[in-house]
Amino acid sequence: MKRSDGAKSWSRVLSELAQVRVSVEWERPTWRVSWQDGPTREVLMARAAALGGYRVGAPLPFEELRFARSNSAVAGALAWLARGSAKSPAAARAAIPEVEAFCSNTGYPRTRFDAGALAAAELLRRVGHGDVAEMGSLLARPSHR
Repeated sequence: MKRSDGAKSWSRVLSELAQVRVSVEWERPTWRVSWQDGPTREVLMARAAALGGYRVGAPLPFEELRFARSNSAVAGALAWLARGSAKSPAAARAAIPEVEAFCSNTGYPRTRFDAGALAAAELLRRVGHGDVAEMGSLLARPSHR
């Protein structure tokens, strides 16, 4: 069995466990485990470490995997909506690390909000072209009545 077979096994098992698509691919100099918007990085790593003890994914051991979770634009919009608007575009730019941390620390963001919040996030994502900074800037603009 080759390491690429182990990567396929890891991908299949972690995808089932996470209930989102998880890919395991060689990216020099290591094997990269990546997914979007599912469990947090820490949760998936802990689950993979436990499975590694049972030789899941052999001959590719858990210790050779590097985990990288990404956030969708909708997750970013949900984070902005949960945080609330900034007082100015400059304050919105300064809040981007806070928004990104919220995304990273929120597993399965789409399941944590109601339909109204999801619709608002989708609208914010579209109007902001999926850019987290632009979404924050849009929320910081004063309303004109």
